[in-house]
Amino acid sequence: MSRKSLTDSLKFEDDCIALIFCGKIEEAYKMVCNYEMGKEFPRGLGVDWNGEYDRGVDIDEAKEIIKYLRSPDNKYGENCDIVKSALVFLRFMGVGAFTSGVVKLLARLIPELNKEDIRRINILMQDDFLELGNMIKIVRYTKMGFSEEQINQMLG
Repeated sequence: MSRKSLTDSLKFEDDCIALIFCGKIEEAYKMVCNYEMGKEFPRGLGVDWNGEYDRGVDIDEAKEIIKYLRSPDNKYGENCDIVKSALVFLRFMGVGAFTSGVVKLLARLIPELNKEDIRRINILMQDDFLELGNMIKIVRYTKMGFSEEQINQMLG
C-alpha cells in the first residue's frame, strides 16, 4: 500500500492533524484555509477560502468538535485520538471519509496497521463522519432559530 499523502503535503497534513489533536481547532481550520488559498485550483466549488479564513470556526462549532474529540470511544482502539483528529481534518478539507486518500492517510498515520485494520477503521469512520457533521449542523440550525423539532426533521 502506498504511503502517499492525501494532499501531497505531508508536513501540512501532519501539522494540521497535530493542531486538531491538541484541541487547536481554529488554528487548524485557518491552516486549511491558507493551504487552499495558496492553490491554483482550490477544493470546494465556489468556496471563498479568504472569507472562510476571516470567518474562522464558530466558537460553538469548535466546542462540539472538542466534545467529539474528547468523547470516550473504544471502536478505534488505541488509535482513537489520532483517527478522530484525522476525521476532523477530513471534514475541514471537504474530503469524504471513504476515499482512497483516506486509506492512504490512515496507513501513513498508523503504519503498524494492516490492510484489514485500515479498512475496518475506515468503515467505522463513516458513522463518525456523519455524526460530526450533524453535530455541527445542529449548532448552525439552532443559531438560525430553528426549533429542536424542525432540526430533527431536517436531519431525518
